[in-house]
Amino acid sequence: MYYLLPFHANQPSYHLLYLFTCAGKPHITQKWVRKTMDELYHHDINSISGDEDNGEISAWYILNSIGIYSFCTGHPSYIFDPPLFKKATIYFEDGKGLTIHAPEYKTENVYVKSIRQNDNLIENLWISHKDFVNGGGGNLTFEMSNEPTTKKTYNKSQLPFLFLPHE
Repeated sequence: MYYLLPFHANQPSYHLLYLFTCAGKPHITQKWVRKTMDELYHHDINSISGDEDNGEISAWYILNSIGIYSFCTGHPSYIFDPPLFKKATIYFEDGKGLTIHAPEYKTENVYVKSIRQNDNLIENLWISHKDFVNGGGGNLTFEMSNEPTTKKTYNKSQLPFLFLPHE
C-alpha cells in the first residue's frame, strides 16, 4: 500500500486516505495519514508535498495535525484522525476555545482508541461542525495507542457522510 503516499500531491487525491474510515476501518486511515504527515512534510524549504497553489495542502496538514479532516466538501462534518500534539487550543469567533488533548501522543501512537468531547464518549468516526464549534469552552480528548482497534464494527450512522446516489 506504499503507493498511496506519492499520490498525495493535489486536491483530488487527498480523500484517498479517508476512504478506509468511510468503510469502517479507521485504523488504516490513521496509519496512512500519520505516515503521509511524517514522510511527505518537513520543516524546510521543500516542506510541502505537491501543488500548494491555494493553501490547500497547508490546510490539510493543519487540520490533520489537530486530529480532524473535512472529508466531504460542503458537508459540515469532520473525520477524526490522529493528532500530532499533546495539546492544542482553537479559539472561535465568540472567544471561546476548544482544547484538543492527546495525552498519550508519541510518534509511535498513531491509532485513536477513543475520543471524548468533554466527558461524553463519541461513538462516531466523525463530528459535525456544529458539535465541534459548540464544544467551545470544552475539550476534545483523544486516547491514543500504538495498537490498532481492528475488531470494532460501526453502523451506518457512525460512518462519515458520503454523497452517494440512490442511498
